[in-house]
Amino acid sequence: MTVCIGTLPSSEGAAKAEALLKDLRDNPVNSKDPTVNDSLLTCTSLLYSLQYPDSLPQATHWFCSKTPLVAIEAATFLLRLHAYGSADDWRNKLTNVLKGCPECVSGYTVARKRSDETYLSCFKPTALKGLRDSVDKWELSHVLSCLKKSGGLEDGSLRAAPSAVVFHALDNITLVQNVEIHSLFLERTPKTVFDDWPEKPPAGLLYLAASQNSAVRKWAKRQLALCPPVTSLPTGDHVLLMFTALVKRLQVLDQTSDVADHSLLGPSPAYTDIVNSTHLLPPPSLWLSFPETVRIIAAKDRLEVLRHLDGTDFLNMVLGHLHDNNEYLPQVLNCFQHLLAVFGDRLWESLPAEFPQVKIDGLHDNPAFELLIKATANPNLLQWYARYLQSIWKTKIFPDALAKMLAFTCDTVQHGNYDVACRSMVMLVIARVLRTVYGDAHNKRSEPHLLVIRQTVCLHAPKLVAVAFGRDHKDDRWTEARTEVRSLFREVLSSDGRRTHGLLIKLSSIARAGDKALKSDLGKIPFGVHEHLWKRIYDGLPSDDADGMAILVHAVAISAHLDQLKPEVYRVRGKGTEELKELKLAYATEVNNYHRALDVMRQGFDSAVTLFSGQAKPPILAAFLSGDEVTASLIAVMFSPVETLHTSAQELVTQAYDVDGRDACFRAYFEHHPILAFRGTFAFLRTVEGIVSELLEACTVSRSTVLCLTDIIDVLCAKPDGLLFSSSYSQPGLLLPEKTLELWILMSDVIAAIFKETPVWSSYIESSVMIVWMRDALIFARDMVSQYGVLNAAASDTLKTSMTMASPRKATMSSTEATMMKELEVVLEQATKWLKLTDAELLHQSVELLKLILKCFEESTGLTPPLSVIEKLDSYTSGRTSSKIELTRDQLASLEGAVAPFLQDRRDLTDAQNQRKRSPPSNSNKIREAEPDTESSSNSEDDIEYLGRTMKVEKPAKEKPPKPNSVLDQLMMASKGLANKSNAQTSKLRMDMTSGLSRKSEKSFNKSLMTGPAKSGQPSSSKMQELREASRAHARQYELPQQGRKATPQGPKYEGSTTARLTSSKASRSSSHNPSEDSDEDKDSDDGDEDDDDDDDDDGQRLASLSKLQKTAKTPKVMIPERRGIVLMDPGVRKPGKARVDAREQARRTQLRLKPDLTPLHRLILSWSYDHDGDEPPNFDSRNLRRVPDVFQSHDEYYRVMWPLLSLECWAQVVKAKEEPQEKTIWQIAQKQYVDSWLDLDVIVIGSLPKKWYLAETDIVLLRQTAGNKCLLAKTQNFKSNPRGVNASVRCIPSRVDIGLNIGTQWHIEKIFSLSTVHREYSALMGLAYYDLYEGIIKPSPAELPAIPNDRIQRAMKSYSVNEPQAAAILGSLDTEGFALIQGPPGTGKTSTICGLAGEFLSTRDARPVTVHAGRGSEKASPQKLLVCAPSNAAIDEVAKRLRDGVRNAQGVPITPKVVRIGNDSSINISVKDISLDALVAAKMNAQPAKEKGVDTSDELTKLRKELEEINRQRQEKLELLQLSKENPNRLLSAEAELKAINAKRSSVNQRLNQARDRQTDDRRAMDAAQRKYRQEVLYEADIICSTLSGSGHESLEQFDFETVVIDEAAQSVEISSLIPLKYQYPQQLAPTVISMKASQRNYQQSLFVRIQKQRPEAVHLLSIQYRMHPIISQLPSKVFYDGRLRDGPGMAEKTVQPWHRDTMLPPYRFFNVAQGIEDTSGSHSMRNRMEAESAASLYNRLLKLFSQHGELDYRVGVITMYRGQLLELKNRFTQRFGRDIVGKVDFNTVDGFQGQEKDIIILSCVRAGPGVNSVGFLADVRRMNVAITRARSSLYILGHAATLERSDQVWKQIVQDARDRSCLADNVSPATFTAPMLTPAAATAPAQTSKKAAAPAAGGPNQEDLFTPTQIKNGAIQDGAGPSTLTSESVPMISAPVTTAADLIAHVVPVNDDASSDLSRPIAVRKRSPTDDGQIRAPPALRNNAGDDSSGSTHKVEVPKVRPLPTKTKAAPSLFIPKKPQKRKP
Repeated sequence: MTVCIGTLPSSEGAAKAEALLKDLRDNPVNSKDPTVNDSLLTCTSLLYSLQYPDSLPQATHWFCSKTPLVAIEAATFLLRLHAYGSADDWRNKLTNVLKGCPECVSGYTVARKRSDETYLSCFKPTALKGLRDSVDKWELSHVLSCLKKSGGLEDGSLRAAPSAVVFHALDNITLVQNVEIHSLFLERTPKTVFDDWPEKPPAGLLYLAASQNSAVRKWAKRQLALCPPVTSLPTGDHVLLMFTALVKRLQVLDQTSDVADHSLLGPSPAYTDIVNSTHLLPPPSLWLSFPETVRIIAAKDRLEVLRHLDGTDFLNMVLGHLHDNNEYLPQVLNCFQHLLAVFGDRLWESLPAEFPQVKIDGLHDNPAFELLIKATANPNLLQWYARYLQSIWKTKIFPDALAKMLAFTCDTVQHGNYDVACRSMVMLVIARVLRTVYGDAHNKRSEPHLLVIRQTVCLHAPKLVAVAFGRDHKDDRWTEARTEVRSLFREVLSSDGRRTHGLLIKLSSIARAGDKALKSDLGKIPFGVHEHLWKRIYDGLPSDDADGMAILVHAVAISAHLDQLKPEVYRVRGKGTEELKELKLAYATEVNNYHRALDVMRQGFDSAVTLFSGQAKPPILAAFLSGDEVTASLIAVMFSPVETLHTSAQELVTQAYDVDGRDACFRAYFEHHPILAFRGTFAFLRTVEGIVSELLEACTVSRSTVLCLTDIIDVLCAKPDGLLFSSSYSQPGLLLPEKTLELWILMSDVIAAIFKETPVWSSYIESSVMIVWMRDALIFARDMVSQYGVLNAAASDTLKTSMTMASPRKATMSSTEATMMKELEVVLEQATKWLKLTDAELLHQSVELLKLILKCFEESTGLTPPLSVIEKLDSYTSGRTSSKIELTRDQLASLEGAVAPFLQDRRDLTDAQNQRKRSPPSNSNKIREAEPDTESSSNSEDDIEYLGRTMKVEKPAKEKPPKPNSVLDQLMMASKGLANKSNAQTSKLRMDMTSGLSRKSEKSFNKSLMTGPAKSGQPSSSKMQELREASRAHARQYELPQQGRKATPQGPKYEGSTTARLTSSKASRSSSHNPSEDSDEDKDSDDGDEDDDDDDDDDGQRLASLSKLQKTAKTPKVMIPERRGIVLMDPGVRKPGKARVDAREQARRTQLRLKPDLTPLHRLILSWSYDHDGDEPPNFDSRNLRRVPDVFQSHDEYYRVMWPLLSLECWAQVVKAKEEPQEKTIWQIAQKQYVDSWLDLDVIVIGSLPKKWYLAETDIVLLRQTAGNKCLLAKTQNFKSNPRGVNASVRCIPSRVDIGLNIGTQWHIEKIFSLSTVHREYSALMGLAYYDLYEGIIKPSPAELPAIPNDRIQRAMKSYSVNEPQAAAILGSLDTEGFALIQGPPGTGKTSTICGLAGEFLSTRDARPVTVHAGRGSEKASPQKLLVCAPSNAAIDEVAKRLRDGVRNAQGVPITPKVVRIGNDSSINISVKDISLDALVAAKMNAQPAKEKGVDTSDELTKLRKELEEINRQRQEKLELLQLSKENPNRLLSAEAELKAINAKRSSVNQRLNQARDRQTDDRRAMDAAQRKYRQEVLYEADIICSTLSGSGHESLEQFDFETVVIDEAAQSVEISSLIPLKYQYPQQLAPTVISMKASQRNYQQSLFVRIQKQRPEAVHLLSIQYRMHPIISQLPSKVFYDGRLRDGPGMAEKTVQPWHRDTMLPPYRFFNVAQGIEDTSGSHSMRNRMEAESAASLYNRLLKLFSQHGELDYRVGVITMYRGQLLELKNRFTQRFGRDIVGKVDFNTVDGFQGQEKDIIILSCVRAGPGVNSVGFLADVRRMNVAITRARSSLYILGHAATLERSDQVWKQIVQDARDRSCLADNVSPATFTAPMLTPAAATAPAQTSKKAAAPAAGGPNQEDLFTPTQIKNGAIQDGAGPSTLTSESVPMISAPVTTAADLIAHVVPVNDDASSDLSRPIAVRKRSPTDDGQIRAPPALRNNAGDDSSGSTHKVEVPKVRPLPTKTKAAPSLFIPKKPQKRKP
C-alpha cells in the first residue's frame, strides 16, 4: 500500500480541523447554519495547504493513500460545494485531482457516498437526489471532455486518455451506461490494460465484461485479470450491485429460474436497466463473462451473500448448469472451479450426501463434456478434479468418487476414440490430482485416505506405468503427461519409504511403552505400500531409462537406512489383559507388514541397476550420476546397511568411473561431484542422527555409517592423495571451508549420538553383535579425531597455505576451531561413558579415543574439555569413583597423563580464585590457619586437613629459569621442554605433610599427629615449627615418588610407596589389613564422588549387559593372595584432597618418566647436514664435551655431560651409514604440508621396492635429488602398502634454502639408521630425574656386601647346584637394597647365577607384601615378575634358553617358570623363538576359534582382483564389438546379451570383492584385538621377562612394576642403555659398543656397572671359578684381565680336551702370526685382511679333513672378528671353499654379535696389519678383547699380525708375549702352513702352568683305539657294550631325555684323571646334534648340578626329580560386565 507522502505545514491546524470535522460528522449542518462558511473556509485552507515532493507527478491528491486522513476528511466535507455556484476554483482543483489519480477517483466515489451518509444527512432525500444528479452531470461533462480531447492522440483509443478519467467513466455506473461514453468504448476500445488502476475494479468493468462487443469484452476481461478478489464488498457497494444485476439478468431469461423482485438493486434505476440492457450479452451466452467476475466476487466470507443474491442462490445455479449440453459448459465449469477453490466442502453444506457425486456423474455423462474433452487439450478443463476431491475429503463418497474419477481418466478416456492429445491431457490432469491428494493425505496423516488412494492407484498401476515408462508413450505429445506421472511415482514411492520409516518409529515407541501403549491405534488400518506399483515399475522400467532409474534410486534411498527387525527386540513386553494380548498380536502383524514393505521396495532394485548400468555407457552413467537428486540419493544407498542396496549403488559408480570397491566409489563421487557428494552425505548423516535416538536399536545402520565415513575420511584426508589436498578442491564455488566444517559437525553429532544411545541398544542386542560394530565405531571416531588437524585447516581455509608456507601458531582460537572443538566436547562426554565397558578391546579403543580427543584440546588455543568430564576421568584414574571400571593400570596411567594438563589448569584457576579471596601473606613460606570460609575450604585443593582443621599453603614465588648462556644450554632447555614445563608448575604442587621430611623429622611429625593439638585447639609452638620445617622441606624437595613405588634409601616412605622387603615376617603379618575395617571410612571418603557417577549408572548397567555370552565372575572387593603380606597404603586419617593431589602428581611423574617429549631429539638430528664431514655433527660445540665423572651432583649436570655424548653417538651412526652401502629407492613427492615448524612430505614409490623393504616410524631416512646432490634428513611418520601402491610420510625441518621439495619431484630415499634404541636412551636420560633410584644413579653408593651365614650359603649351593661364590652372590644380591653388583668373568657361571637368582626370586616372591590401595576396585593379581636384560640379542637369548629349560627353587626342586622373550622376532635366536612374545601370542591365537582370531583373506582378494581384471578386459572387448555391430541387428542383439551377462558377472564379483574387503577389515581388526588381548595375557601370566636393554623400554612393559631387574653383561653396555630398564621399580643389577671415538675419549663407553663399582670396589660379588675354557686358554684372560684371580673348575682339562689336540699345530691355544697379512678397506669402508681370511679357511680345512669326516665339527666352530668387512670376507672365502652350506654349519659373527655365546673352537681374525699401522682401533677395546678370547671351550686360535699388535697396544703386546712365553706362538703362518702333515707327540702333557690334576691327552692320532669314532657310535657301539675300558656304567651320567638312535650322537672319550679329589670329572660328554644348537656339549638341564654354565655332571648316577611347573591359579571365566556389587571374599 502506498505510504502517505503529503504533508501539512501546521500540525496544530490539522488537529483543529480534525476536531471540527468530527463535530460536523456528529452534528451535520445545512447551508443556513452561520458556522458552515467558517467550516468550509477552514477545510479549504487545510486542503489547499497540502504539500507534496517536487518529484511526485500530478502532485494534487485529495482522496488516495498519499493524502493525510484529515485532508481526505476535509475533501469529503467540501463535496457540498457542488451545490455552490461560486465554487469554480474548488471545482477546477477537483478536476485536476480526478484527472491525475485513479486511486483518488476511487476514493472520490467512496467519499460521495460517505458525504451523503454523514455531512449531508441533515438534508431531505429529494434535495440529496437533486444534488447527486447535478454531480453526475458535472462528472459526465468532465469525463466526456477529457475523453474527447484524447481522441487525436497516439492510436486514437481510450488508452491514450488519462487513466484516471477512463477509470472515472467506469467507476460511476451512470456514466458507463451513457450512450456517448458506451460508444466511445465501442469505437475506441483500449488496446492494452491500465496497470495503474486500484486493485478493486470499477463496477463498470464488470458491465463491459458482459458486453456484446467481443473486443470490449476481451479488454475488460484482461483488465479484470489484473485485479485480485475484492476483499471488502459492503452492502450497496457498486461492484456487488453490478454482479447482482448480472446474475439477475441471467436468471430473468433462464427458463429454469423464478423471476425475483428487484428490491435489492438499489434506488438507482441504472441498476434495474442492466437486466434488460441491449448492450450486454443475452443468456446463456452471458456465462462467457462470469468466470472472471466470479473470481473477483467470490470470497470465503461471501458464501451466504452468493446464496442470497436478490433472492437467487448463485451457487445452486452454477451446479444446476453443469448438466447443460451447450457450448457454454466450459464457463460453467470455470465458475464451478472458482467456487470449489474458495468454499471447498462448504459448497455442499445442507445438501444430500450423495448430491456432489450425482452432479459429477452427470457431468461425466454429459455429451457436451465428452465433446469438450475431445476438442480441447487444455488441462485447465479438469483442473477442478483436485478441488472437488478436497471438497468431499471428509465424506463417505470420497473412495467412490476417486475410483470413478480414475476409472474415467485411466480407462474411459484412454480408449481409441479419444485422440492422443486428449488422452495425454487427461493423464496429465489425473497425475496432478493424485499428487495433490497424496500430499493432502500425508500432510493430514490420514491413513484411511492413504489406504484408499493406494488401493485405487495400484488398481490402475498398469496404465500409469505404461504412460510413465512404456515405449508406446514416447511420443512428444505424451512428454508432459509422462513427466507428471513420473513425478507422481517419485512422490508415491518416496512416501512409501517415509511411511515405513514412520512405522518403525511408532513400533519403537510402542515397544518402549509396553502396556502403557494399550490405547495405540496400531493395526486398526494395516500398514502397506504400493506393492503392485513397485512390481510394475521394476518389471516395466526400460534398461536405458535414466530418469526412471533416478526415480527408483531416490525412492529406495528414502528407506535405505532401514533394515530387518530383530524379533527379540521389537516386541511388546508385559503380561496380563486381553487388551495387551490384542496389542501384541497387532504389533506382530505390523512388524510383518514392515518387513513386507521393505521386501516390496527392494526386490528388483539390484536387477534394475544391473540392467541399467550394463546397458548405459560410462559417459551416460557419469551424466546420470551428476544429477542433484541422484547424487544425494545414491550416497544414501551407498551408506545403507543392506548389502543388496549398497552393492547396487556401488555398481553404478563402478561402471561410470571404472573403479572397484566402496572406498574407490566414494572417492570417484567426491572427486567428480564434490558439492553433490557433500550434500548427499550431509542429508544421510542428518537422517542417522535423528533415528539413532528414536529407534530401539540402530546397530546395523550405525555400523554401515561409520564404515562409510571411515572411507570418506580416508578419501578426503589420507596422505598423499587425499582430495582436500588436491587443486580441484580449491575452487571458490566449492565452498570447501563451509562443507568441511559441516561435515565435521555432522560426523561429531552422529558419533556422539551413537555413543549416547549404545547403552540403550545393549539392553536388546547380543554382546557378540554389539562388540563388532562398537569397535568399528570407535575406530572411526579415532580416525576422525586423528584427522582433526587436516579438517580444521580445510575448514579454516588454511590448508592450501600450510602446503606452501609455515604458519605461526595462532594466539587466539578462530571461530571455526572453536566450533569444531565444541563438537568434540559432546563426543568426549559420551565416549567417557564407554569406560564402563568390560570388553578389553573396546576399552582399549575407548581409551585411545579419549587420549586423542584430550590431545586435541591440549593443542588447541584456549579451550579446555568440560569440567564434568575431567572430573569424571580424574575420579576413574584416581580410584575415587564408586563405579567399577576394568581399565588396566597401563590404561589408567595413560589416561592420567592425558588428563593431567587440564587438572593443572583447573588448579591454576582455583589457586587464582583462592588467592583473590586471601589477604596478602606476610610470609610466603608459612602455613597459617584458614579463615572459616566454607567455599574456599571446600573448593581449594591447596587446603590440608590437619586434625579436623583446614590449613592453607601459601605457594612460594615462581622462580625464573636461568638464562641460557651457550648453545648447549639452549639445546638442553629445548630438550627438556616438557620437564621444565612441569617443573615450572611445581610451585603449585599440593603438599604432602609427610613428604620431604628426614626420618627424624618425619618421626616427630607422626608423633605430633598422634598426640593431637594443644589444649587451646591450636598446634603448640614447637609443633607449628615442625610443620613449618616440613613445609620448607617439601618446597625444596618438589618431586614426589610415584604411587606404589619404593623410595630411595635416603628418602622418606611416601604414602603409596612399598618397601621391597620387611624386616621380619612378623612385621609382614602385622601389616596385614582386613578390608572390612575400612568400609565405613571408605564410604565416607567417597561420598563426594559417588554423585558424579549417578547419571551414568543406567548407561553403565546397559553397557554391562554385554555379558550375555560369558559367565559372570564373582569379583571380591580385595584379592588377598595366599602367603602374601599386605601393606595397607591408607594409614591414619584419610585425606581425600591430598590423595587426589598425590595421585595427579604421580601421574605427572609417570608421564615424564615414561613418555618424555622426543621432539628436541628429532629436531637436532634432522637439522644435521648429511654431507657434513667429520667426527662431530654440524654446529657442534666440542667445548661442551666433558669426561663422564664418577659422581654427579644433579640431574642437570648429568644431562649436560651425557646429552652431548649421546648426540655424538647418534652422529657416529650417520657416519657409519655413509660407509655402508644402502638400498636406494625412488619416490615422488605427492603432497607437502607445514605443521608448526615441521614440513611433512607425503611420498609415493616409483617403480618397485626391494623385497621386504619397508620403513618403520623410528627410521631416519635420507632424501637426495635424483638429478642433483641436494639432500636432507627426515624421520619416517608412517608407511603404507596397499593394492593401490606404496606411500609414506616423512617429516623434516624446512630448509632455509630452497632445495626443490616441490610436489611432483622425484627423490632417492635410503634408510640411514633407526631411532628405536636412541629413543629409549634419550627417554631414559630425560626421565632419570623421576626414577626411584635417581639418587643411587646420580651419586652411587653401593651397600657393603652383606654377611651371609654359612648355613644359608650351603643350602643355596645345594638347592641351586652352584658353587660358593655363586651362592653368596645370589643371596647377597637379593638381600641388598638398591644396586647389587656381580662380576663374573667369562665362563664363571653368570648364567647359572642368574638361574639361581630366578629360582630364589620365584621362591620368595609369594611371601612379599602386596600393595593394596584402600577404596580401589579389586584387580586381578598379576604374579610379581623378574626382568632380565642384556646388551645384545645373543646374550639375552642364551640366558632365556637356560631359564626356559627350568630352574630350581629354594628347596632344590626343578620348576619351569613362564619365560617370555621380548624383542623383534627376526633378532631372536631360533632356539628361543618358542618363548618369544610373538610366538606365545600366536600359540594362544591358534588355539582359538577362527572367528576370534580372524582369517587371512588376502589370497581371496588377490584371486577376486584377477578375476575382475579379466572380466573388465572381456567387457571392453564387447563394448568395441557393439560399436562395430550397429548395422548388423542379429550380431548386435547377441553382443548385447553377452555384454549383459558380463556386466552381471562383474557386478557379482564386485559384490564379492566388497564383501571380502569388509571381511578383511573385520578380520584384521579382530586379529589386532586378539593379539592385544593375548599379548596382555602372556605378559600378565609371565614369571620372567627377558629382553635386550633397549627392548626393555617397550611400551608393553610400562604397565608392570618389576621388583627385581637383572642386567647381564652390564659392563658391556653404555650407562644410558642401562638406565632403560631402571625406569621400572626396585632393580637388582648384576663394555659397551660406542661408535663415536670422541664420545669414547670422554668415557662415554663406561658402563653404569663400572661407575658404581668405582665407588666401592669391594662391594662386588666376584664369580672366580670358570667352567667353560680349557685351562690352557683360561690362563690368558686370568693373567691379562683378572690379575690371576680366575680359577678353573674341577676337571676342566678333561672336560674340554678334544681329539685335534693331538695335532701339535692345533693345541687348545695357539696365536698364529700371519706376517704376510695386510689390511685394506672393503667396499663398505670397513677393514679386511684377505690373508687372514684365507688362513682361517685353511685352518678350518685342516680340522675338517683330519678330524671331521662325518660332520662332527658342524655347529661347534665360531669364526669371529671385530670388523664387518672382514666378516664378509671370511664368509666369502669359506663359501668358495666349502660351499654355501658352510654358513649354516659355522657361526660367523662379529665379536659384539657373539657376545654371550660360546663354541668348542673359536677362530679370531684380528685384521689390523701393516708396516705403517700404529693404531688398532676396535682391537684396543679391552672389553672386546675379553669377549673374543673367552668364547672358546676347547680351542682358541688367534690369527693376527704380531708386530702390528705389539707396537700398537700394550694389552695386545702382553697377549703376544704370553703366547711366546708359553710356546703358543706360531710365526710366519700362511694358508700353506695348515696343509702340513699332522705331528703327534708321544706323550702330550699340559703346560707347567696348569694344575697338576689336568689330564694328559692320550698318545696317538685322532682315531685312537680307546676313542669311539662316529662310525662306531652310528653302528651302536654304545648299546653293544663295545668301546674303551674307561667307559663304565658308573662313569656315565644318566640321561633324562631318551635317545632314539646312536646316529644322533657324537661322543668323544677323554682319559680320566684317577685323582680321587676330582669328583666332578665327567668321562663322557654326550650331545644331540641339532642345527639350532650352539655347539656346546652339555648334559640335559635336569642333570646340571655343578656351578658352571657347562654344568658337567658327577661320576655317579644322579636321580632327577620330575619337573614340576609353577603352581597356577584357576581363573574364573572372563566377564564382559562389571558387577554392580562385588561379592566379598569369604575368609
